[in-house]
Amino acid sequence: CRSEMPFEEVNKDLVRKLALYSQGNLNPMASVLGALAAQEAQKAVTKRYQPLHQIMYLDFVEVLPEEPLSEAELAPIGSRYDGQIAVFGKAAQERILRQKIFMVGAGALGCEYLKDFAMMGVGCGGGAITGTDMDTIEVSNLNRQFLFRKKHVNSYKAAVACQQASNMNPNMHTTALQQMVAPATEGLFD
Repeated sequence: CRSEMPFEEVNKDLVRKLALYSQGNLNPMASVLGALAAQEAQKAVTKRYQPLHQIMYLDFVEVLPEEPLSEAELAPIGSRYDGQIAVFGKAAQERILRQKIFMVGAGALGCEYLKDFAMMGVGCGGGAITGTDMDTIEVSNLNRQFLFRKKHVNSYKAAVACQQASNMNPNMHTTALQQMVAPATEGLFD
C-alpha cells in the first residue's frame, strides 16, 4: 500500500537547495560514493562477502549556504573547481585555495585527505599543505595507500604522498617533513 505525502509536508527549503546546487560536484562526496560502489562491486565479483541489502542515505545539507548565493557568485569560471563553485560560490573557493593545513600522518587516511585536497584546490592559491610522517613505505602499504607504488618502497610516506598529490594538482604547494609531533618538537611547527 503506497501512501501519498501531502504537498504541504514537503520540505520546500530542501527542494530549493536541491534545485540550486544540483550542478555541483564535490570530490569528497564522490570519493565516498566511489569507494562504496567499488566495495560492492568487489563483493559481487568475488562472491566472498555479503553485499549490502539496505538503503543507504547520504547527504551534506549542513555544509550548504544558509541563504541562496547570487547567480554571479555561482557562475562557472572555466576552472577545475567549477563543481565546487556551483555549490559554495567563488568567495568560498578563494578561501579554500588560501587554506594552510598541517597534516600529521601520510598513511591510508593521509593519502585520501591529500587526494581530496588536491582535487578541491586546498593550498593552491596562496595556501599550503605541510605533512609530516616519520614512517617509510612498506610493501604491505601498497594495497591500501593508493598514492604509493612499488618503486616508493623504503621512501618516506610524507615525501611521496605530498609529491603524488602535487602531481594531481601542479598548483598545490606542499612541504613534506619526517618529524615526530610531540611536546619535544613543539617549536618546529610554528
